[in-house]
Amino acid sequence: MSGGDVMVLIAVTGQFALVGLIIFIVAHRLEQKAALRAQLEMKLIERFNSAKELEEFLSTDAGRRLLGGRRHGGMQLGKIVGAVQVGVAIGILGIGVLIIGVLSGKSVVIGGAILMIAIGLGLLAAAMIGRELVRSWGLNGGDHGPRPTPEA
Repeated sequence: MSGGDVMVLIAVTGQFALVGLIIFIVAHRLEQKAALRAQLEMKLIERFNSAKELEEFLSTDAGRRLLGGRRHGGMQLGKIVGAVQVGVAIGILGIGVLIIGVLSGKSVVIGGAILMIAIGLGLLAAAMIGRELVRSWGLNGGDHGPRPTPEA
């Protein structure tokens, strides 16, 4: 193995380790958000003296927004934003690997880079399609269909 081969191996391994670290951090953050959400819901339930009071609160607009508002349109939009972020990150990572592959002349690295770029573009396309479906199905709390054009 030459010095250039070792550098390519170290660079590609480092990039995959970085992606693994990013995935770990994102998963940990999502776990923390879920735990905080569960704590909020438990404190909300403890705050009411009876089930009837809790039911009355949840039937109000404020109660529905507090517990239900994020579960429909907001959750789908969050997934779309996440897909865009991951798609961009994987696409840029693929471009970096492609540059390393071209500079080193290794076709295996170039093939992996093209695969990463394709996955990134696929995630971006899925996010755009998802956004349009959320809008057309009216799951975005008032953002329905195409926007009206301004009158001249």
